[in-house]
Amino acid sequence: MALGEVVVPYLNSPDDTSWRGSMESYRVRMQAALTASMRRLLRDDWKPNSRAILQNNIRFMDDCLKTGVISPEAVEPFAKQQGPLLKKNIAWAAQTQVAHWMDVIGGWKRMLGTDWDKTYAAQQRDLCCPLKQHLVQRAGSVFPKEIELCNNAQHLAVFPRLGKH
Repeated sequence: MALGEVVVPYLNSPDDTSWRGSMESYRVRMQAALTASMRRLLRDDWKPNSRAILQNNIRFMDDCLKTGVISPEAVEPFAKQQGPLLKKNIAWAAQTQVAHWMDVIGGWKRMLGTDWDKTYAAQQRDLCCPLKQHLVQRAGSVFPKEIELCNNAQHLAVFPRLGKH
C-alpha cells in the first residue's frame, strides 16, 4: 500500500522521472521483505498471500523502472490485482491486533481481580475504525457485565459500569 506514496504524485507527469530513486530504494526493501518474510516472520498460511503482494509490487516497480514512466494504464490493473490480496492482509492484521489487545485486557482483568470493577481506561489515538469497532464488539461480548463502552470516530473508552450488575 505504501507503493502508492511513490507512484501517485507522478501519474500525470510522464516527463518527471524524479521518482526513480525512491522507487529503486523501495524495491530493494520489497525484495528484502520478500526474502525475510518467506523464511521466518509470517505464519505459514499467510505466506502465499504476502508473497504474492510483494512479488506483484516488485514486478510493477520493475516495469515502471524499465519503461521510465508511471502511467494510469499500468497502475489500474496493478491495483485491481493487489486489491483482494491486500484485503486479506488487512483482515489478518486487524485480527492479530484485536487478539493481542483482548489478551492484554483479559490479563488486566485477572490481575485486578475484584478491582476490575473500579477500572477506567481510555484510548484516543491510533485505532483505525474497523479495528476499533471489532474491539468494542469483542470487549462487549467478553465483559458485558463489567464494562460500559463508549465508541465514536474519535475515541474508544472503557468505563466501569455503575450500579449493580
